Amino acid sequence: MLYVDITRDPRSPKMGCCNQFYALSGAMDYAMEKNIRHVVSHEFLMDIFTEKRCPLDQILDIRATNEQLSQHNLDVQLQVISPIDGEKYPPSPRWQFGSNRGIFFLVMQCLVFHSSLLRDAVRLFPQSLSPSTPVNILHLRLEKDVLDAYSEQNTTPLPVLQRILEETYIRTLRHFFSKDIPIIILSAEPFNQRVVAFLDKNGYQWFTTTPKISPHREINAIYDLIVNDTFGNHRLIGMFDSTFTYMLMMRSRGKDWFFRMLHYTTPGVIAQNLDVLPFLRLIKRTTTETPDSLWIPSPS
Repeated sequence: MLYVDITRDPRSPKMGCCNQFYALSGAMDYAMEKNIRHVVSHEFLMDIFTEKRCPLDQILDIRATNEQLSQHNLDVQLQVISPIDGEKYPPSPRWQFGSNRGIFFLVMQCLVFHSSLLRDAVRLFPQSLSPSTPVNILHLRLEKDVLDAYSEQNTTPLPVLQRILEETYIRTLRHFFSKDIPIIILSAEPFNQRVVAFLDKNGYQWFTTTPKISPHREINAIYDLIVNDTFGNHRLIGMFDSTFTYMLMMRSRGKDWFFRMLHYTTPGVIAQNLDVLPFLRLIKRTTTETPDSLWIPSPS
């Protein structure tokens, strides 16, 4: 058995929602590579700021997840067992794929959220939309934590950085999203007013998953993932250096949709050369295509 604690890791001071799922999927990928049949974990960090935790089997439907793993011929099973007598499980040995990136990708798709989360997330579903009609997803990563971090990383004043990113989003939206396809905005905080003002002024139909329905940051991220699982079927604008954006892509479950990634987290890029900022190339991905340019996960 491989025992792992997905809520802590020396490589990251904060194990947010997607970092934890990366750690769990990486552990299962590692276990299969080493011919280990069972991965054991115990809890999930519900909020990186309050450090509140809950049992992992309140987040994932363990039986359904294991059924998915078996159906996809993945020779590993997940168990939830609490440590005894003050014992601590070690961090996951791997955060990303090993020799076969497709296995990591598939494990991420096999994670099934608990029925209570699926039920609660329905409250966020736009009532006028159908999962069978085209819907675009906008991962609006302009929250205060990322602005603070990348302002310091790029030695760029925060107001300057924020305006650059807002303009980059607006350029990308104008070029990439058509006005006749509705947009669902996913964001951890109330959405950026300048970007939303552009959408309103130009006649886009958009929906959002705010206000949030949980007091816990990582639980709200799961609700957003469920909304994407249900409706995301056409185009996605996301962040190149965001594990949340990567999860949106990996959980597309074979849908043939397009991704545009904003790249703004490389140190010095913004301060030195604004021309390289706007966006990376357009990528069409199916379950059999995993371009190298997408697979550089960085905890964020």
